[in-house]
Amino acid sequence: MSDVANACLPKNHISYEAQSNIQKMIKPLEKLGISYFCYGENYHDSSGFTLHTNAAYYETWFNHEGTLRGFYLKDGWHAYDNLLPNEVLAMAHTQNLGNFLTYIEHQKDKTVIYEFAMRPDNNHSMEFYSNNIVLLKRFGKYFSDSLALKLIEIAKEQRIMPPQYMTQKREFDKKYSLLDKEALLDPSLSTLSPKEKSYLNGLLHGLSNKEMGDSDSLSPKTVFMYISNIKKEWGCKSKSDLFAQAAKRGAVNYYFPALHEDITEGQLAASFIDDLYFPLSTLSRQEYKCCQLLLQGYTLAEIAKSLDIQIPTAADYIFRIKAKLSCDKKDGIFAALIEMGIMDVNLVVD
Repeated sequence: MSDVANACLPKNHISYEAQSNIQKMIKPLEKLGISYFCYGENYHDSSGFTLHTNAAYYETWFNHEGTLRGFYLKDGWHAYDNLLPNEVLAMAHTQNLGNFLTYIEHQKDKTVIYEFAMRPDNNHSMEFYSNNIVLLKRFGKYFSDSLALKLIEIAKEQRIMPPQYMTQKREFDKKYSLLDKEALLDPSLSTLSPKEKSYLNGLLHGLSNKEMGDSDSLSPKTVFMYISNIKKEWGCKSKSDLFAQAAKRGAVNYYFPALHEDITEGQLAASFIDDLYFPLSTLSRQEYKCCQLLLQGYTLAEIAKSLDIQIPTAADYIFRIKAKLSCDKKDGIFAALIEMGIMDVNLVVD
Protein backbone atom coordinates (compact mmCIF):
# COMPACT_ATOMS: atom_id res chain seq x y z
CA MET A 1 0.00 0.00 0.00
CA SER A 2 1.16 3.55 -0.62
CA ASP A 3 2.91 5.46 2.16
CA VAL A 4 0.76 8.50 1.37
CA ALA A 5 -0.33 9.79 4.78
CA ASN A 6 -3.22 11.86 3.53
CA ALA A 7 -5.41 12.22 0.48
CA CYS A 8 -3.36 14.86 -1.35
CA LEU A 9 -2.61 12.66 -4.33
CA PRO A 10 0.27 13.12 -6.73
CA LYS A 11 -0.86 13.73 -10.30
CA ASN A 12 0.62 10.41 -11.38
CA HIS A 13 -1.67 8.49 -9.02
CA ILE A 14 -3.87 5.88 -10.68
CA SER A 15 -6.99 7.86 -9.66
CA TYR A 16 -5.91 10.50 -12.18
CA GLU A 17 -4.12 8.37 -14.75
CA ALA A 18 -7.06 6.00 -15.18
CA GLN A 19 -9.64 8.74 -15.74
CA SER A 20 -9.50 8.82 -19.54
CA ASN A 21 -9.69 5.03 -19.73
CA ILE A 22 -12.74 4.93 -17.47
CA GLN A 23 -14.41 7.66 -19.53
CA LYS A 24 -14.08 5.36 -22.54
CA MET A 25 -15.49 2.44 -20.55
CA ILE A 26 -18.71 4.31 -19.74
CA LYS A 27 -19.27 5.55 -23.31
CA PRO A 28 -22.17 3.12 -23.86
CA LEU A 29 -23.88 4.47 -20.71
CA GLU A 30 -23.53 8.06 -21.90
CA LYS A 31 -26.16 7.27 -24.54
CA LEU A 32 -28.58 6.74 -21.65
CA GLY A 33 -27.67 10.02 -19.94
CA ILE A 34 -25.05 8.75 -17.48
CA SER A 35 -22.31 11.37 -17.36
CA TYR A 36 -20.26 10.22 -14.37
CA PHE A 37 -19.14 6.95 -12.82
CA CYS A 38 -16.82 6.04 -10.01
CA TYR A 39 -15.76 2.81 -8.37
CA GLY A 40 -14.21 2.74 -4.92
CA GLU A 41 -13.11 0.38 -2.18
CA ASN A 42 -12.69 1.17 1.53
CA TYR A 43 -10.89 -1.19 3.91
CA HIS A 44 -11.17 -1.77 7.66
CA ASP A 45 -8.01 0.27 8.33
CA SER A 46 -9.78 3.22 6.58
CA SER A 47 -7.50 3.02 3.55
CA GLY A 48 -9.00 2.91 0.11
CA PHE A 49 -9.03 4.11 -3.47
CA THR A 50 -11.38 5.67 -6.00
CA LEU A 51 -11.39 5.32 -9.78
CA HIS A 52 -13.52 8.00 -11.43
CA THR A 53 -14.31 10.03 -14.53
CA ASN A 54 -14.03 13.56 -13.08
CA ALA A 55 -10.96 14.68 -11.12
CA ALA A 56 -12.34 18.14 -10.30
CA TYR A 57 -15.36 16.67 -8.53
CA TYR A 58 -13.19 14.05 -6.81
CA GLU A 59 -10.79 16.67 -5.41
CA THR A 60 -13.66 18.74 -4.03
CA TRP A 61 -14.34 16.00 -1.48
CA PHE A 62 -10.98 16.68 0.14
CA ASN A 63 -11.13 20.45 -0.23
CA HIS A 64 -14.49 20.66 1.56
CA GLU A 65 -14.12 17.81 4.05
CA GLY A 66 -16.76 15.51 2.65
CA THR A 67 -17.44 12.32 4.60
CA LEU A 68 -16.77 9.25 2.45
CA ARG A 69 -20.09 7.49 1.88
CA GLY A 70 -18.77 3.97 2.36
CA PHE A 71 -18.17 4.70 6.04
CA TYR A 72 -21.77 5.47 6.99
CA LEU A 73 -24.26 4.42 4.32
CA LYS A 74 -25.84 0.98 4.61
CA ASP A 75 -26.00 -1.67 1.91
CA GLY A 76 -28.13 -0.71 -1.06
CA TRP A 77 -28.84 2.19 -3.42
CA HIS A 78 -28.97 5.79 -2.20
CA ALA A 79 -29.99 9.05 -3.88
CA TYR A 80 -27.03 11.16 -2.89
CA ASP A 81 -27.46 14.85 -3.77
CA ASN A 82 -29.03 15.78 -0.43
CA LEU A 83 -26.28 13.97 1.47
CA LEU A 84 -23.46 15.91 -0.19
CA PRO A 85 -21.87 18.97 1.47
CA ASN A 86 -23.29 22.09 -0.20
CA GLU A 87 -19.88 23.08 -1.57
CA VAL A 88 -19.33 19.66 -3.10
CA LEU A 89 -22.76 19.66 -4.76
CA ALA A 90 -22.19 23.20 -6.07
CA MET A 91 -18.88 22.13 -7.56
CA ALA A 92 -20.54 19.10 -9.13
CA HIS A 93 -23.10 21.36 -10.78
CA THR A 94 -20.29 23.42 -12.36
CA GLN A 95 -19.17 20.14 -13.95
CA ASN A 96 -22.75 19.54 -15.14
CA LEU A 97 -23.10 16.65 -12.68
CA GLY A 98 -26.04 15.97 -10.40
CA ASN A 99 -28.70 13.42 -9.50
CA PHE A 100 -26.07 11.17 -7.93
CA LEU A 101 -26.91 7.55 -7.21
CA THR A 102 -24.62 5.52 -4.95
CA TYR A 103 -24.50 1.77 -4.42
CA ILE A 104 -22.93 0.43 -1.21
CA GLU A 105 -21.96 -3.17 -0.55
CA HIS A 106 -20.27 -4.00 2.75
CA GLN A 107 -18.20 -7.16 2.37
CA LYS A 108 -16.14 -9.06 4.95
CA ASP A 109 -12.85 -7.33 4.20
CA LYS A 110 -13.92 -4.13 2.48
CA THR A 111 -16.74 -1.88 1.30
CA VAL A 112 -17.41 -1.54 -2.43
CA ILE A 113 -18.95 1.64 -3.86
CA TYR A 114 -20.38 2.38 -7.31
CA GLU A 115 -21.62 5.86 -8.11
CA PHE A 116 -23.44 7.24 -11.13
CA ALA A 117 -24.56 10.75 -12.01
CA MET A 118 -26.55 12.50 -14.73
CA ARG A 119 -27.12 16.14 -15.64
CA PRO A 120 -28.41 18.18 -12.67
CA ASP A 121 -31.38 19.41 -14.73
CA ASN A 122 -32.54 15.88 -15.61
CA ASN A 123 -35.97 15.72 -13.96
CA HIS A 124 -36.45 12.06 -14.86
CA SER A 125 -33.26 10.72 -13.30
CA MET A 126 -34.92 8.82 -10.44
CA GLU A 127 -37.38 7.23 -12.84
CA PHE A 128 -34.48 6.18 -15.05
CA TYR A 129 -32.52 4.78 -12.11
CA SER A 130 -35.52 2.85 -10.81
CA ASN A 131 -36.18 1.34 -14.23
CA ASN A 132 -32.52 0.47 -14.87
CA ILE A 133 -31.22 -0.77 -11.51
CA VAL A 134 -30.49 -4.15 -13.12
CA LEU A 135 -28.31 -2.55 -15.79
CA LEU A 136 -26.45 -0.26 -13.36
CA LYS A 137 -25.77 -3.00 -10.83
CA ARG A 138 -24.46 -5.32 -13.51
CA PHE A 139 -22.25 -2.57 -14.97
CA GLY A 140 -20.63 -2.07 -11.56
CA LYS A 141 -19.84 -5.79 -11.35
CA TYR A 142 -18.70 -5.89 -14.98
CA PHE A 143 -16.41 -2.92 -14.33
CA SER A 144 -14.75 -4.50 -11.29
CA ASP A 145 -14.61 -8.09 -12.57
CA SER A 146 -13.62 -7.46 -16.18
CA LEU A 147 -13.32 -3.97 -17.67
CA ALA A 148 -11.09 -2.39 -15.01
CA LEU A 149 -9.54 -5.46 -13.40
CA LYS A 150 -5.95 -4.36 -14.11
CA LEU A 151 -6.61 -0.77 -13.02
CA ILE A 152 -8.11 -1.98 -9.75
CA GLU A 153 -5.05 -4.14 -9.05
CA ILE A 154 -2.84 -1.07 -9.47
CA ALA A 155 -5.19 1.04 -7.33
CA LYS A 156 -5.02 -1.52 -4.51
CA GLU A 157 -1.26 -1.04 -4.43
CA GLN A 158 -1.74 2.74 -4.30
CA ARG A 159 -4.39 2.87 -1.58
CA ILE A 160 -4.42 6.06 0.44
CA MET A 161 -5.26 6.85 4.04
CA PRO A 162 -7.85 9.66 3.97
CA PRO A 163 -7.97 12.33 6.68
CA GLN A 164 -9.86 11.23 9.78
CA TYR A 165 -12.71 13.69 9.21
CA MET A 166 -13.56 11.86 5.97
CA THR A 167 -14.07 8.50 7.70
CA GLN A 168 -16.27 9.60 10.59
CA LYS A 169 -19.66 7.97 10.87
CA ARG A 170 -22.69 10.21 10.55
CA GLU A 171 -26.45 9.87 10.53
CA PHE A 172 -28.35 9.85 7.27
CA ASP A 173 -31.99 10.18 6.36
CA LYS A 174 -33.40 6.86 5.11
CA LYS A 175 -35.79 8.70 2.81
CA TYR A 176 -32.85 9.06 0.41
CA SER A 177 -32.42 5.28 0.20
CA LEU A 178 -33.74 4.03 -3.11
CA LEU A 179 -33.10 0.46 -1.99
CA ASP A 180 -31.92 -0.12 1.60
CA LYS A 181 -31.47 -3.87 1.91
CA GLU A 182 -31.71 -3.86 5.69
CA ALA A 183 -34.98 -1.94 5.60
CA LEU A 184 -36.43 -4.49 3.19
CA LEU A 185 -36.00 -7.43 5.55
CA ASP A 186 -39.38 -8.42 6.98
CA PRO A 187 -39.58 -8.92 10.78
CA SER A 188 -40.98 -12.41 10.18
CA LEU A 189 -37.49 -13.54 9.15
CA SER A 190 -36.23 -12.93 12.68
CA THR A 191 -38.74 -15.46 14.06
CA LEU A 192 -37.12 -18.33 12.16
CA SER A 193 -34.93 -20.66 14.21
CA PRO A 194 -31.19 -20.80 13.38
CA LYS A 195 -31.69 -24.14 11.61
CA GLU A 196 -34.66 -22.84 9.62
CA LYS A 197 -32.65 -19.80 8.52
CA SER A 198 -29.70 -21.98 7.60
CA TYR A 199 -31.75 -24.33 5.43
CA LEU A 200 -33.74 -21.51 3.84
CA ASN A 201 -30.41 -19.89 3.01
CA GLY A 202 -29.23 -23.17 1.50
CA LEU A 203 -32.36 -23.45 -0.64
CA LEU A 204 -31.89 -19.89 -1.88
CA HIS A 205 -28.37 -20.89 -2.93
CA GLY A 206 -29.66 -23.87 -4.91
CA LEU A 207 -28.77 -26.68 -2.49
CA SER A 208 -30.90 -29.81 -2.20
CA ASN A 209 -32.20 -31.23 1.08
CA LYS A 210 -29.65 -34.05 0.78
CA GLU A 211 -26.73 -31.67 0.25
CA MET A 212 -27.75 -29.56 3.26
CA GLY A 213 -28.33 -32.66 5.37
CA ASP A 214 -24.95 -34.14 4.46
CA SER A 215 -23.16 -30.96 5.58
CA ASP A 216 -24.89 -31.18 8.99
CA SER A 217 -24.85 -34.99 9.26
CA LEU A 218 -28.64 -35.04 9.13
CA SER A 219 -31.04 -36.97 6.93
CA PRO A 220 -32.83 -35.23 4.04
CA LYS A 221 -36.09 -35.93 5.88
CA THR A 222 -34.92 -33.86 8.85
CA VAL A 223 -34.02 -30.96 6.58
CA PHE A 224 -37.37 -31.36 4.84
CA MET A 225 -39.08 -31.03 8.24
CA TYR A 226 -37.40 -27.68 8.92
CA ILE A 227 -38.29 -26.41 5.44
CA SER A 228 -41.87 -27.64 5.88
CA ASN A 229 -42.14 -25.64 9.11
CA ILE A 230 -41.30 -22.45 7.21
CA LYS A 231 -43.72 -23.29 4.39
CA LYS A 232 -46.49 -23.88 6.91
CA GLU A 233 -45.77 -20.64 8.76
CA TRP A 234 -45.74 -18.65 5.52
CA GLY A 235 -48.68 -20.43 3.91
CA CYS A 236 -46.67 -21.97 1.06
CA LYS A 237 -47.71 -25.04 -0.89
CA SER A 238 -44.56 -25.47 -2.95
CA LYS A 239 -40.87 -24.59 -3.05
CA SER A 240 -41.55 -21.88 -5.63
CA ASP A 241 -44.14 -20.40 -3.25
CA LEU A 242 -41.46 -20.41 -0.55
CA PHE A 243 -39.02 -18.57 -2.83
CA ALA A 244 -41.72 -16.03 -3.71
CA GLN A 245 -42.43 -15.41 -0.03
CA ALA A 246 -38.70 -15.14 0.69
CA ALA A 247 -38.45 -12.49 -2.03
CA LYS A 248 -41.50 -10.67 -0.65
CA ARG A 249 -39.81 -10.60 2.77
CA GLY A 250 -36.52 -9.25 1.38
CA ALA A 251 -34.48 -12.42 1.90
CA VAL A 252 -33.69 -12.58 -1.82
CA ASN A 253 -33.69 -10.02 -4.64
CA TYR A 254 -33.62 -10.68 -8.36
CA TYR A 255 -32.15 -8.38 -11.01
CA PHE A 256 -33.08 -10.20 -14.20
CA PRO A 257 -32.03 -8.24 -17.29
CA ALA A 258 -34.44 -8.19 -20.21
CA LEU A 259 -32.21 -10.24 -22.50
CA HIS A 260 -33.51 -11.00 -26.00
CA GLU A 261 -35.58 -7.81 -25.79
CA ASP A 262 -35.01 -4.16 -26.70
CA ILE A 263 -34.20 -3.28 -23.09
CA THR A 264 -33.07 0.29 -23.69
CA GLU A 265 -34.99 1.32 -26.77
CA GLY A 266 -32.10 0.50 -29.06
CA GLN A 267 -29.72 2.90 -27.35
CA LEU A 268 -27.19 0.27 -26.27
CA ALA A 269 -25.30 -1.79 -28.81
CA ALA A 270 -26.12 -5.49 -28.81
CA SER A 271 -22.40 -6.26 -28.51
CA PHE A 272 -22.18 -4.23 -25.29
CA ILE A 273 -25.19 -6.05 -23.81
CA ASP A 274 -23.67 -9.40 -24.78
CA ASP A 275 -20.37 -8.50 -23.11
CA LEU A 276 -22.06 -6.97 -20.07
CA TYR A 277 -24.09 -10.08 -19.29
CA PHE A 278 -21.65 -12.74 -20.51
CA PRO A 279 -21.98 -15.72 -20.12
CA LEU A 280 -25.68 -15.30 -19.26
CA SER A 281 -26.16 -13.66 -22.67
CA THR A 282 -25.16 -16.93 -24.39
CA LEU A 283 -28.39 -18.61 -23.24
CA SER A 284 -31.18 -18.97 -25.76
CA ARG A 285 -34.50 -17.28 -25.05
CA GLN A 286 -36.01 -20.52 -23.70
CA GLU A 287 -32.90 -21.40 -21.70
CA TYR A 288 -32.94 -17.96 -20.11
CA LYS A 289 -36.61 -18.33 -19.13
CA CYS A 290 -35.78 -21.72 -17.66
CA CYS A 291 -32.85 -20.23 -15.73
CA GLN A 292 -35.05 -17.51 -14.22
CA LEU A 293 -37.62 -20.06 -13.08
CA LEU A 294 -34.89 -22.26 -11.60
CA LEU A 295 -33.54 -19.35 -9.55
CA GLN A 296 -37.07 -18.71 -8.28
CA GLY A 297 -37.36 -22.21 -6.84
CA TYR A 298 -39.37 -23.90 -9.59
CA THR A 299 -39.05 -27.68 -9.76
CA LEU A 300 -38.35 -29.46 -13.02
CA ALA A 301 -42.05 -30.30 -13.39
CA GLU A 302 -43.08 -26.69 -12.66
CA ILE A 303 -40.57 -25.37 -15.20
CA ALA A 304 -41.91 -27.76 -17.83
CA LYS A 305 -45.49 -26.72 -17.11
CA SER A 306 -44.67 -23.00 -17.12
CA LEU A 307 -42.81 -23.20 -20.44
CA ASP A 308 -45.29 -25.68 -21.93
CA ILE A 309 -42.60 -28.25 -22.63
CA GLN A 310 -41.89 -31.84 -21.61
CA ILE A 311 -39.92 -32.57 -18.43
CA PRO A 312 -37.00 -34.15 -20.38
CA THR A 313 -36.78 -30.95 -22.45
CA ALA A 314 -36.64 -28.85 -19.27
CA ALA A 315 -33.90 -31.14 -17.94
CA ASP A 316 -31.98 -30.68 -21.19
CA TYR A 317 -32.28 -26.88 -20.86
CA ILE A 318 -30.77 -27.06 -17.37
CA PHE A 319 -27.97 -29.30 -18.66
CA ARG A 320 -27.19 -26.73 -21.36
CA ILE A 321 -27.37 -23.84 -18.87
CA LYS A 322 -24.82 -25.57 -16.63
CA ALA A 323 -22.53 -26.10 -19.61
CA LYS A 324 -22.75 -22.47 -20.77
CA LEU A 325 -22.18 -21.13 -17.24
CA SER A 326 -19.38 -23.67 -16.61
CA CYS A 327 -21.22 -25.31 -13.70
CA ASP A 328 -21.15 -28.95 -12.64
CA LYS A 329 -24.21 -28.84 -10.37
CA LYS A 330 -27.42 -26.87 -9.95
CA ASP A 331 -26.08 -24.82 -7.05
CA GLY A 332 -23.29 -23.71 -9.38
CA ILE A 333 -25.89 -21.90 -11.48
CA PHE A 334 -27.04 -20.03 -8.39
CA ALA A 335 -23.45 -19.22 -7.40
CA ALA A 336 -22.63 -17.93 -10.89
CA LEU A 337 -25.68 -15.67 -11.04
CA ILE A 338 -25.12 -14.37 -7.50
CA GLU A 339 -21.52 -13.58 -8.43
CA MET A 340 -22.76 -11.70 -11.51
CA GLY A 341 -25.10 -9.63 -9.36
CA ILE A 342 -28.24 -11.05 -10.99
CA MET A 343 -29.45 -12.38 -7.64
CA ASP A 344 -28.80 -11.28 -4.03
CA VAL A 345 -29.42 -13.46 -0.98
CA ASN A 346 -29.78 -11.10 1.99
CA LEU A 347 -30.69 -13.58 4.71
CA VAL A 348 -28.49 -13.20 7.78
CA VAL A 349 -27.62 -16.65 9.12
CA ASP A 350 -26.55 -16.86 12.77
